Amino acid sequence: MSVGTVSEDEDGAVHVMPLGDMHEHETSCDCWCGPQEDEYGVVVHNSFDGREDYEVGSRKVH
Repeated sequence: MSVGTVSEDEDGAVHVMPLGDMHEHETSCDCWCGPQEDEYGVVVHNSFDGREDYEVGSRKVH
């Protein structure tokens, strides 16, 4: 599992963003990465390099 940063926005929503990404993320649901809210109300941001695809198994290491 990748390590990320956790931030809270002005509305109190918790955002989890990947560390060391190629582009900076905004603590907002309008971030460029198209974050999704999970079943616990946590807004999970996506990495530019797609590393989360390896975590869920939709991409395999060559």
